[in-house]
Amino acid sequence: MKELISLLDVRERRIMGALCLLLAASLLFLAFVLVKERSTAGRTLKNLQNEKLNYKKLDTERNDARRDFERWQDGLRDMEELKKSYFYDEKSAGQGLRLDLQQIFSAAGVNWSQIKYDYSDFTAEGIKKVDVSFVFSGSYAALIRFLETVEKHPKFLFVERISFTTIDPQAGKLEAKINLAGYYER
Repeated sequence: MKELISLLDVRERRIMGALCLLLAASLLFLAFVLVKERSTAGRTLKNLQNEKLNYKKLDTERNDARRDFERWQDGLRDMEELKKSYFYDEKSAGQGLRLDLQQIFSAAGVNWSQIKYDYSDFTAEGIKKVDVSFVFSGSYAALIRFLETVEKHPKFLFVERISFTTIDPQAGKLEAKINLAGYYER
């Protein structure tokens, strides 16, 4: 190699030295760029992995939200069915409830008096409540028949309270104030 270089004159040696220096600078620049690109690739790979994890998390949340939405839709359908089947209609709520009570009283063979209707409005829930209170007089068996008839009734009609006022064990008679609640949609 020395012999080849000795064949070159001074000008050619300078050009060769400049070219070697340029080649060395190019190699250093290339090595610097490769190291920088490698670290950038590492960061990009980490970002990609983080984004994949975020995507999985978002996909799970989306699926959960979709299931929740479907449950809400099912709940709304169930509420519509409940409103049709179990709530009294607002237009005929008073009349429908009165007719149902007459049917219940006659089916149970109950004597009643002093019937009173009170209306409450639950605006947030979108329903109204009718409180029906009356005085029941009869036997214990008649009271049980009445409660079973109310329990089997298809509409939302509930016994809220029974207050016994008179109990005569010898005659087998009792007297009680009964509070019922019926519900209808607004």
